[in-house]
Amino acid sequence: MKRDDVNQLRVIEADVSARMLVHAGPGTGKTQVSALRLAKLIQEGIRPAGILVLSFSRSAVRTLAKRLEKPGISTADTVEELRHLSIRTFDAWTFRILRQLGLPPAELLSRSYEQNIQLLVDRIKGDDRDAVRSLLEGIHHVIIDEFQDLPGVRGRLVLALLDLIAPPGAPGAGFTVLGDPAQGIYEFASRHENTAGTGSRDSWAELRSMYGTTLAEISLRTNYRARSELAEAAEGLRKILTGDLDGADKLTRLREYISGLPASGTQLSPYWLTHMPPGQVAILTRSNGEAVRVAQALLGQGAEGPAVSVSLQLAGHVATVPGWIAALLSPLRAQELPRSQFDKIHALCLKKLGPDTSNALGLPDAGTAWQRLVRAAGLTLSATSVPMEILRQRLDWPDAFPDDQSLSDARIFVTTVHQAKGMEFDSVCLLDRRDEDEKEDTAADAQEEASVCFVGITRARTNLGVIPGSDIFRPPVRREFPGRRGRLTTWRNGWVNMEMGLPGDVDVSGFVDADLLGSPEEPASLQQLFLTQCELLNGRKVMLCKTRVAEDSDRVFYKIHLQDDRKPGRVLGRMSEQLSRDLLDLLYDRGYSLPSTIMNLRISSVATFAGPEEVPPSIPEPYRSSRLWLGLTLSGTGDFRPLRRGTKK
Repeated sequence: MKRDDVNQLRVIEADVSARMLVHAGPGTGKTQVSALRLAKLIQEGIRPAGILVLSFSRSAVRTLAKRLEKPGISTADTVEELRHLSIRTFDAWTFRILRQLGLPPAELLSRSYEQNIQLLVDRIKGDDRDAVRSLLEGIHHVIIDEFQDLPGVRGRLVLALLDLIAPPGAPGAGFTVLGDPAQGIYEFASRHENTAGTGSRDSWAELRSMYGTTLAEISLRTNYRARSELAEAAEGLRKILTGDLDGADKLTRLREYISGLPASGTQLSPYWLTHMPPGQVAILTRSNGEAVRVAQALLGQGAEGPAVSVSLQLAGHVATVPGWIAALLSPLRAQELPRSQFDKIHALCLKKLGPDTSNALGLPDAGTAWQRLVRAAGLTLSATSVPMEILRQRLDWPDAFPDDQSLSDARIFVTTVHQAKGMEFDSVCLLDRRDEDEKEDTAADAQEEASVCFVGITRARTNLGVIPGSDIFRPPVRREFPGRRGRLTTWRNGWVNMEMGLPGDVDVSGFVDADLLGSPEEPASLQQLFLTQCELLNGRKVMLCKTRVAEDSDRVFYKIHLQDDRKPGRVLGRMSEQLSRDLLDLLYDRGYSLPSTIMNLRISSVATFAGPEEVPPSIPEPYRSSRLWLGLTLSGTGDFRPLRRGTKK
């Protein structure tokens, strides 16, 4: 048996009270070990509620959750228990604990994730320490993933949590902390936090200091993920990264390796999608703006969505409420949903939609769907009915649904290296730097940039290549707007490209507003379109058209239309005043007026939306009673030519 196989078994079979720090390089089986560790704990009699699993990102949560579903992870006795295991991001778990401490959800939702996490750290260390301990008294083991990427406030939360329920030198919970210092790529965020920073290297040192000789340190080094050629290259690059060279030299060596990778012979375009290697392909970029430009290049100028599914995942974007909920419950007028009625609704919907549409909506089997609704409503699994008002109130809470539920299984995954942490793909293409992006890195930034390169390189199982930075236009960069909103924005050749589709940009009532849509019958017709064409709508272009509010000629809003070539088609909904205000913030002081049309936004998903408590009279039944319906999320940049005030189009 190989040394790494022995070390994997040490982690998997350790006692529930063991306190371990596992050094796990890329491809060394960290996800597999974590999944088998969880299965083993449950086999030993630990209930799912007694295990806390925390990870940095929803993508990492999804990777682990999918691994738990694979054959060989669980036995017949444990498979059902594993379905009830909760794997959470720090953000969602923090929201839940603060809510259980009595803080109003509306107040928590108004704060940033970092502010909420720092608040929980303060509560753990302050007067609420015993109250938090009481909430967590049933936890017997904690698993922390990607520890190297928890600098700053998240690193402080891990240390405070472990000190609380696994007190050094005293009985308490066990823990398994996994990570790889060579893959630490969030030090920049720590150095730029408003609160006092704790770098990930400091967190590692503090964890060792806290637990001393009682902390078992185990290393996994063999790369099982990549084919031998890629594994050998990764090991050589890792030695460079952990060696004695300064940060700038390390970065130079990593960039030289990336520049020497085979380049696709085809420029990024819809045609590129027809020449991909088999399996899931990821195009990884350094910034959100680059990811947007890559997705735009792949989707091309056409209004229709791509023939191959393309998913754009940007850092900082919130999860959507899955569409299957409105598909089932939007016709429901009753304010209480009994389980017996739910089963009938589910069976009828499944029969009506068919397997393809059901899968596109993410509709689970009846038992799983019921459990998710019950948990979203904050009820126990033994609940026999769900109060609809409570469900509507909690739908958009960060802890309402599994963190991985809204992520896509697209054929092409376009995202940043940071968002791809913890994930693996059959093939990876790294976007190389553009010549104009050259800049002088500080020593600390260069070290982290080298780690970013290493993480991107090590996401590939089989194929690794490079895409020239010249394949994309200049990426938009983040611009701050009122209300702590940031939008990717750029001015280029007389055009403005501005990110749209942020939370609050879309007026959710517009999707079922009969006055807006043109007739009393149109809301139901549009809902049917969203329901039956949800897969085809993904990636479809929409156009925004400025419209004056009838009772106030000085106020305007933007209708959402399907974009037919460069003309507006069917009305789908409307944008909120938030977007209009941000457009004014961008344009007014420069002497420009609001544009009459905004083009080239794309539909990113069909999702569930909950209506306001006071429903406008123009919303018909059954949506007036259910206050649940399908709607669209949008992504990308809206493109327009700004006009000077007083200039006629």
